Amino acid sequence: MFTITPIGSCRITGPLRHGQEAYGIGLNLSRCYGYCHSPAEAVQMARFMQSDIEIPEDVWPLVSRSNTYREMVNQSAEASDLYVIELASAKELTIDGVSIQLNYLNASYRDFFADVARAQEFWALAAMEDRAPVARFLETAWSGSADQAEDAAVLGRIRLNYVTRESLWQDIQTLVERLPNVMFVTHVDARKADGQVIGSRSGFIKMVREEVARASFYCFDPTDLMAEFGQTAAIEDHSTSLAHFTKPFSDAVMDRWMDDVIAPLTDAALRDTESEPALRAFEHQIAAAQRNGRLALPLSRLAGLDETSAAIGDMAQATQSMQAEQLAEMTRRIASLTAKTDPNEVSELVATAAASGHADLAQEILAKYPVQAAKIPGYVLMSSARQAVLTRDLDAAFSLAHRAFLNDTTLIPALKFIETLLISRPVAAFAACNDADMLQLMTSLSPLYRLEVLRIQKLPVQHALTPATDQKALAEMVSHLADMDQIEGAIDLMAAWRKWHDVDRLRDKTITALLCDWVDAALSLPDPRDRIEAIAAVMEADPKHADVRKALQSLKKDFTQRVRAAGKSNDLKGVEALMDEAALFPTPIAEFDFWRARLRFNTGAFEQALEIGEPATALLPENINLWVLLMRSAVKLKRTSDAKTFAHKVIDLASEKTQKLRHEAEAVLDQELMRA
Repeated sequence: MFTITPIGSCRITGPLRHGQEAYGIGLNLSRCYGYCHSPAEAVQMARFMQSDIEIPEDVWPLVSRSNTYREMVNQSAEASDLYVIELASAKELTIDGVSIQLNYLNASYRDFFADVARAQEFWALAAMEDRAPVARFLETAWSGSADQAEDAAVLGRIRLNYVTRESLWQDIQTLVERLPNVMFVTHVDARKADGQVIGSRSGFIKMVREEVARASFYCFDPTDLMAEFGQTAAIEDHSTSLAHFTKPFSDAVMDRWMDDVIAPLTDAALRDTESEPALRAFEHQIAAAQRNGRLALPLSRLAGLDETSAAIGDMAQATQSMQAEQLAEMTRRIASLTAKTDPNEVSELVATAAASGHADLAQEILAKYPVQAAKIPGYVLMSSARQAVLTRDLDAAFSLAHRAFLNDTTLIPALKFIETLLISRPVAAFAACNDADMLQLMTSLSPLYRLEVLRIQKLPVQHALTPATDQKALAEMVSHLADMDQIEGAIDLMAAWRKWHDVDRLRDKTITALLCDWVDAALSLPDPRDRIEAIAAVMEADPKHADVRKALQSLKKDFTQRVRAAGKSNDLKGVEALMDEAALFPTPIAEFDFWRARLRFNTGAFEQALEIGEPATALLPENINLWVLLMRSAVKLKRTSDAKTFAHKVIDLASEKTQKLRHEAEAVLDQELMRA
């Protein structure tokens, strides 16, 4: 059996005691003399468990209350597979170098510490290097009787130190070097009645998390889980010390430890050794899960192990058979649901479905009964989402966590879960979100995180925009995309932002500088087509930007000159070869179609000349040569009505310099009049 030793308080011992039957583990308390809270106490406990130190008998009552001295020292040390170590207090109390427990001290000297002012002064003096002030204080404050004098003799030996980063780091190193497998646990960052956290506790939790992470070990902070649960449901003494877990919350804590640490360690041992003890430990855990109907984790674990082993294969087959039976039962229960079914029943069914490895059914229930789904507690939904991940049903995992978020948009753990899920791989359920839900999720994410999520999910970058996205936030996202060489996405984002805010130009200095850089880069491209395409793209971002407009005008001028040169050389193929390039400009180039039409006319292709030239009049309405070309084409094609229309336009545009063309147009009209 996989054995675990707790080094800490009831906050870790409670979950482990409850979890023995539920998860098929064993609690090893050999030479575990009681609760402890500080890092120094944890080190002392570890050393005592390994028979490396002795604790003086006269100090024992301040170290242990539930075990006698002789009972403990006579026990033999038995190693465990895992040590769960709680680091919950920055206060370290010692007597002659031996760590003692604050709660036991307060209980032993209740009368002395009953006076708050006296206790505060004592602790201030106990933290000093100089011991003389403590002795003088006790002589004055607590020496009125023989009992008080006896108390003072002990109290005067007490030293108070506070954990530093350096001391914490050293204690963590000592623990991980002495113990084979360790898992660290912090205190819970609960909030007082006024909504504020306990400052010293909160700071120490953060320090423990950071230093354990620096040492590359697992650290469990129950705060997020408490948020899922709801503090009043998770913490027993909500209005006092905010330190004791309720039974349901203890069970929830144990669930997480099983999923995150115990199961992976057990499986790793089985893979590495394939020994009989490793197999027996695995079997105990699988059997416990089967008894409780919690099959999602066993199915995941069995799928990851070599099923060529007969024992593993038998367990896998038995578990799959049980899941099939559960499916039939779940299907029957779901069929009995109605719009009037009690939300608590729906909640229980969602949890059961996910735990049994049928997260898809849990997702189906949410979709069919949205009214009840909106009332399911956050922990049920989040626990179910984690079960869905175990069975690799990411769509169900997202839907369950998203429901938890929609039910309570302040539920940070749900948002963290969704963030982690969405940057792992594409999730169809996320892509299928309606616009309102997508916007709400994006609003809750940081700007750069939105971009990463959208990249992974292969969704348009425009979804990163929210009503609160100002030009500063836009600049941050655009700069990030530029750094990632995703210029097209950056341009799309700027264009969408302008449309969203109905703004015709961007004024942020970071953005304008990027636009200038992009223009320079575009103009340096060797191929004219690439230059045009790049500048046209930048213009999508900000068509009013001076450098962009200037660059586009320069490109148009260059293109027009090349068209004219080919046209004057009567090079129809040369002009036609520029069609793809012309199409790249944001707006049509006026002279391009004129020359195409003119050269087509020269080849006798009058129909094509008319088809190409007539639309060009929208761009060149005052160009008399274009109207003459159309008039001549219409005459050649004997389109009398069109010829007259074009002739009138030529006459209207004629000047002293173009009298010859005027006379030609008048002749066309006269000829048509004579025919009439």
